[in-house]
Amino acid sequence: MSLRNKTKFYKWLSYSLYLVFFTALQLSVFSRFPLFGAAPMLAPCIITFVSMLECGTGAVVFSLCTGIMTDALAGSDGFYTITLTVLSVLLILLVERIVVRSKFVMIMLAALSLVITHLLRILLYLFFSGASSAGSLWSITLPMLLYSTVLSIPILLLLSRVDARFNRNTRQRFRS
Repeated sequence: MSLRNKTKFYKWLSYSLYLVFFTALQLSVFSRFPLFGAAPMLAPCIITFVSMLECGTGAVVFSLCTGIMTDALAGSDGFYTITLTVLSVLLILLVERIVVRSKFVMIMLAALSLVITHLLRILLYLFFSGASSAGSLWSITLPMLLYSTVLSIPILLLLSRVDARFNRNTRQRFRS
């Protein structure tokens, strides 16, 4: 295995280990201490940051795997697999064409990803359950958004360090 491939392997391994760590933290700690009845949802934040830091096929594959893991843990029927993968593709297109990659913009886009994911979940609930209102779901949207956004700041800092370490090493070693 070449040095470049080892660097890529360790970078994606680091992202994956952080994903598993924060998912375990979300399920074991943060879900036990809900804020106004809402537990955080960190998967959209993580895929937002990885998609914006990496901008490529690897980020889409990472989002697909994150969605599969989230669906398996949430007992969902493929909602997160599809939603997180599509969000990743849209974020990559947005970053490549329009948006500057600052930490503030990344946190705002993570919050937007959370809102989109939650609103789609509410719409699907209303459509398939035949319920006339989703008042209880709306009541936890804002606390979940705030809780997840605040928790996304340390996640962004850690993932930015991974990106800086591995991409800096790659750039330094492989300059022409």
